[in-house]
Amino acid sequence: MGGIAIWCMHFIGNIALTLAEGEAEMQIVYSSGMTVISFCMPVLVLLGAFYAIGISNRIAWWRVITAGILCGCAICGMHYLANASIKNYQCIYEPAYIVGAAIIAVAASTVALAMFFIFQSLSASSWWKRTISAIILAGAVSSMHWCASVGTQYRLLHLKKLERGSRTATAIAVICLSFSACIIIAGSAILRARTLRDAALRAQQIELAAVVFNKDGCLLVDSNGVFPNTVVTDFFIGENTDDKFNTAHPQFHWMFQASRNWTGISGLINGMKQHLRQLPHKSQHKDPTKGIQLINADGELIDGYSVIFRELFCVAASKLSDRLDESITTMGILWDEIIPKRSVANPAYLQALEKHRDNQTSDTSEILRKGSTTTGESHLEKGVGIEFENEIDERGALMFLVRRLTSDDEVKRLETAGYRFVDPVQVCNDARNHLQMQIPSSEFELKLRDMKAFISQQGRIKPGVHLGLFALQDRGLNTHHVLVQRDARDLLPLVPLPLSTMDETQVRMVQGLSGFRVPEVIQRLRTSGASSRSPDEELFAHYLSNAIHSLHEWVQEPLFHDAVLSPTILRLPYGIDGGDAEETVIMALRLKISHPVISSGPNCQWAPLNFFGMRQVLEQSRQEFVRVLHQDFDPSTMPASRANNELTSGPLSTLRRLKRSEGSINSKGKKPRVPIMRLRASSKDSTRSSSTINLCPAESSEAHNERLPSTDTVDVYPPERHYTSHQQSFLNGGIVVFQEVTVQVEQKKSESRSDLELSWSHDTPRLTNHDAQGKPLVGNLFEIPQYHSWLKFKEWADTYGPIFRLNLAGRQHVVLSTEKIANDLLRERGSYYSSREFLPMASGIVSREMKPLLLPYNGEAQQLTRRKDYESKKLLVSLLETPACYVKWFELHASGVVFRIGFGKWIETGDGPAVKRIIQVVHNLERVASPGAYLVDSMPFLNSLPEAVAPFKREGRRLHEEELSLFRELQYDVCRALEKGSDAQCFTRTFLENKDGYQLLDDEGAYVIGTLFEAGSGTTAAAMMSYCLAMCHFPKWQKKMQEELDEQVGDRMPEFEDMTNLPTVRAVIKEVLRWRPVTAGGFPH
Repeated sequence: MGGIAIWCMHFIGNIALTLAEGEAEMQIVYSSGMTVISFCMPVLVLLGAFYAIGISNRIAWWRVITAGILCGCAICGMHYLANASIKNYQCIYEPAYIVGAAIIAVAASTVALAMFFIFQSLSASSWWKRTISAIILAGAVSSMHWCASVGTQYRLLHLKKLERGSRTATAIAVICLSFSACIIIAGSAILRARTLRDAALRAQQIELAAVVFNKDGCLLVDSNGVFPNTVVTDFFIGENTDDKFNTAHPQFHWMFQASRNWTGISGLINGMKQHLRQLPHKSQHKDPTKGIQLINADGELIDGYSVIFRELFCVAASKLSDRLDESITTMGILWDEIIPKRSVANPAYLQALEKHRDNQTSDTSEILRKGSTTTGESHLEKGVGIEFENEIDERGALMFLVRRLTSDDEVKRLETAGYRFVDPVQVCNDARNHLQMQIPSSEFELKLRDMKAFISQQGRIKPGVHLGLFALQDRGLNTHHVLVQRDARDLLPLVPLPLSTMDETQVRMVQGLSGFRVPEVIQRLRTSGASSRSPDEELFAHYLSNAIHSLHEWVQEPLFHDAVLSPTILRLPYGIDGGDAEETVIMALRLKISHPVISSGPNCQWAPLNFFGMRQVLEQSRQEFVRVLHQDFDPSTMPASRANNELTSGPLSTLRRLKRSEGSINSKGKKPRVPIMRLRASSKDSTRSSSTINLCPAESSEAHNERLPSTDTVDVYPPERHYTSHQQSFLNGGIVVFQEVTVQVEQKKSESRSDLELSWSHDTPRLTNHDAQGKPLVGNLFEIPQYHSWLKFKEWADTYGPIFRLNLAGRQHVVLSTEKIANDLLRERGSYYSSREFLPMASGIVSREMKPLLLPYNGEAQQLTRRKDYESKKLLVSLLETPACYVKWFELHASGVVFRIGFGKWIETGDGPAVKRIIQVVHNLERVASPGAYLVDSMPFLNSLPEAVAPFKREGRRLHEEELSLFRELQYDVCRALEKGSDAQCFTRTFLENKDGYQLLDDEGAYVIGTLFEAGSGTTAAAMMSYCLAMCHFPKWQKKMQEELDEQVGDRMPEFEDMTNLPTVRAVIKEVLRWRPVTAGGFPH
């Protein structure tokens, strides 16, 4: 856009320049070619200038000055380059004006860029700052132009009759370009504003995600590569400025309990949805949870906000269950942590929050009014959050429902529905960016591991005697935190003592030490003092002293020595299995910290005290929770529903209000009507029964009829809730009744479906909707790295399935990522599918179509047998002598085998120049053969460009000369050895002696043999190193292989013929190659 502005200003200014009193033959005429070049030059230079200043979020003055100089040079260069395009005049310049114009352009450009970038990085830019920067930059262009024009003289070269309307056409072209640039800028601004608005809304949302693991620990993801998630609410509003949604909030505690009582909640979901649908909305939505007005017109929270927030959570969990096509009762339990999102401010949210909190306290309203009048407006405009001393938190949060699948049928059902199970490591980065998490990917990976362990946590203390630490931290504002175990956050830090129980003597001993700090307790335990102790007491003192020391090392709390021993001893009457044969005895050290402490050891962390206390009575309070649950969500006691009646608009609501008011007039003096709740029992065939249960007390028929409102007079959500017989047990007067039901399940015969037919083979999936998402036009071209491109293919395979399609600038590539599919297509049907694509850069320019590895397959296949006995024995001897240099010996072994078979050479060390050069050739091959590394591979028509304008051709010629010179030298060495009468057998000698039969040129033969090293050296060494790594992790398999070798081979060296009798060796070798696949030629073919 800057280049267009400079170019248009210049030509508009030159149109305003009138020569020879306006005679048409004497006006300026421009050359088309130079005019185009003058347009491209400022675009490229300004691109470099803005890239230099915007390469980092941290703005430095030298970057601004450099960008200002480049921008000024672009303005001056465009002006004088455009003057050079004048065909009928020769421009004569005065040096003083040239210098002056350059100084004006550079100085004004630097000032404009400084205002725009420096102040934007400090306090975010605003419209008036952008306007001043634009005026200064426009002044730089205009001032420089007219300063240079004043110092320019025009000498007429020749007259040329202009075509009619040529000046008008130039003006029209300039105007069109300027108008197009303005449209593009306006469109970009609108798109950016919309993107920022959506990002701000997403960053404040409270979301709920389903994290599902299979039996192998793999994570369930959808087609986008992230786990299923949905929005609970657009933002959370607390009762006051200090009320934030975290694990200490009572709402999270309720959700934590609710996720363990889905059976009692499942029958309430429909009523919750209907209630949310009746709440006031900003606009009409099919989804009742969208657009709810949580703050009314008076700036107050909607009535019953806490209940509504809980309904939103339950309905969100129901959405996830519907998406996974399963019951909400199997959705799993809520993880005990919340992950915050990246903070992005939303102006509409801040204004609504300000209006609501104006009614809370005068101090808060004063701060908010001050922020809105002084800094609030600029902050809202800049798009950054308003930060107050009381830390108003505008960030959203992520909650997770976690569970583990125990049935293979569930896994298959989800995979059939389009989901996949992948390694959690592979989805960390995508999920973090998709859900706008604040934590880094490495930390989120640890969180996923914690979720997987959280599912199987027992949360019970083993029987015996334990010493614990009750460390309490007071963070102010009634927020207390307690130190808990990191792996079991419902337990205090505990260490066991080698005792099963404590007798009275030991209890008195502990009570005698109570109130003392840890150092004094240890000192008293280690010294018997004036009174002698019995042997049992000495043994207990030794155990307790060691337990305190172990607890200190495990907790790693700096203030541990300030803890005091508590006189209270806790006895749990039941053991870990619920029996009464054993008991759990807990002694405790108490530590109170009166200042905030954030850090903790690797084994412990701080948790809210109220959340920790709730988890201690979680099982015991289950019945009470279910009873209160149905009281809170009883439609007859929902204030939000009644309040909503007055806010609901429409003719039907008006008629209902009139009918309600009429009924109230006719029933003066009578008790208000209360809607009854009826329960319908489900029949065996899951159809609704016509019988109902009346929960109202049995009274006279008159009173009964008085309490029974008609359907038209009740304007709350339907009072009927439908439960299964098991769910009704939760509603019998608050008494929870459990019953054991035995169900005989008969497996249904699978029906044949034509739409699920497999192609190619029974185990090979069909390629349907597995396109890797790319950018328009270029597709996935620029997403493939130049080095190690197979890692990107592995990532795509985990995301889109074993068969997926890539779009490389319009050229479609199908990628196969499993051995089974590759064998089915490329081996079993090789005549149809097996070949290799011709790469113009790697196959043509670099190797000149002489490298078989890169050429399409032909009908001839050559099977070569390698003789490795000598090199293998040599490797074993080297490993026995110096095992620490195993990497060096592996590389020498692989290089030696290939060099001896290919070129008849012996390699004693890996420092030879030939070895170094050919390894460099392998690295070059990896780079040039990666898809997308060179534009010519995706756009082959560029191969027709001359080398002068095609830098990739010059690089390819250099790489080809390096390859060819190396292969020629190796081939020449074999020729000299043959002339001297050497009888060493190698592939190069066979080729030289039978050149006529092979019908290959010398260079072609050199490439064929040189490819052996490229394909076999580095990959062989890497595979052997992977084997060593596997044996370090799994030594038992090394022992199994050794036993198998001793049984089948004995004392001799194993041969290839023994492989059929060594199934364990074969299995381990294949598993190593699958576990750590090594290939530098892993490009699509």
